[in-house]
Amino acid sequence: MRGFQPLWAEINMKKLEKNFNILKELLHAGCQIMPVLKSDAYGNGAVPIAKFLAQKGIKKFAVNDVEEALELRNAGITEDILVLGSIFPDYLEAVLKNHLTVMIGSFSQAKSLKSMLAKVKGKLKVHVRVDVANSGLGIPPHKVNSLIVFLKNIDQIEVEGIFTHLYAAYSPEEEQLNKEVEEFKNVLKQLVYPIPIVHAVSSAAFFKCPEMHYRYARIGTSLYGYLAYENQQELGFQPIMELKSRIVDIVECNGSRINKYDSINVGEETTRVAVVPIGYKHSLIFTNLKKGYFLVGNQLVPILGTPCMNHTIIDISQVPSAQIGEEVTIMGGNGKGQIKAETLAAQLNLSVVHHVVLSMLNNNVPRKYIY
Repeated sequence: MRGFQPLWAEINMKKLEKNFNILKELLHAGCQIMPVLKSDAYGNGAVPIAKFLAQKGIKKFAVNDVEEALELRNAGITEDILVLGSIFPDYLEAVLKNHLTVMIGSFSQAKSLKSMLAKVKGKLKVHVRVDVANSGLGIPPHKVNSLIVFLKNIDQIEVEGIFTHLYAAYSPEEEQLNKEVEEFKNVLKQLVYPIPIVHAVSSAAFFKCPEMHYRYARIGTSLYGYLAYENQQELGFQPIMELKSRIVDIVECNGSRINKYDSINVGEETTRVAVVPIGYKHSLIFTNLKKGYFLVGNQLVPILGTPCMNHTIIDISQVPSAQIGEEVTIMGGNGKGQIKAETLAAQLNLSVVHHVVLSMLNNNVPRKYIY
């Protein structure tokens, strides 16, 4: 962070390591963590996170698309990378050149890749995605073997893995989760060919379905310090991101009306307001942030009105010591003075969860890494 930086996100790598170690202790024998780095590692910064975890022994990462994978390769990440999202056939050369592994979840994808592979050299590693939840993403269970046979007959394709996503693990629907689990187990029992790598759990299913800890566990939410589902047991995970700013101006208002794009009537108890340089320029979620709180001097202070493009007004009447340049915490903190990502999501009055708040933070907000 150079000079006076009015807004930044602090990423605590010590907390990341602690979360990583908690997860390792819960792994079943033979299972490894596959960190999920999609959406810039949920806004935390995919490249620094990947470099740090590679030093801790991680051998395989997961991303959403080829662009995310290439960002890691260009930064010197040599570990295996699985692209979880569908790829365009014209990305195939880049995939082969950079030794990426891709997902196949339909015959249409498989046929498209077969056609493109005939025009290039190289062998493509693939993981077959099985749709046990009727989500529209992946091959239906009854078609899995037909797809595998089709892929096995393409010399340039190696079927390295098979996986699923247990959507019901994120909800209280235990019956549906059991159905998805049994569906995938049946697929594995009936495979026409042995497939070396199997993975089925993401953060929620990691805790709810320990019997599904196969070769890898795809972990994002928990790795970054957040609970994966409602009423999950607290195990010591700590959010690794804090969002901070500084006061850039203070105005004495003496209980008057504040006129912005939306006028605010403040009571007589409001005597000092401060300007904080965060707005919807930094994330569109802030267009709906009102009647919430920031932290100043470890004390919660109310937001006045709706944030503008570049700034938000807060009431600091109860923090008489606050001065221009003083640190403001938008998300984070400790003890009584704490604003969790879940709290911030609730303040937004939108149907969002913590990882949505994180991943929607724009890249124009600098990240500062604490080791």
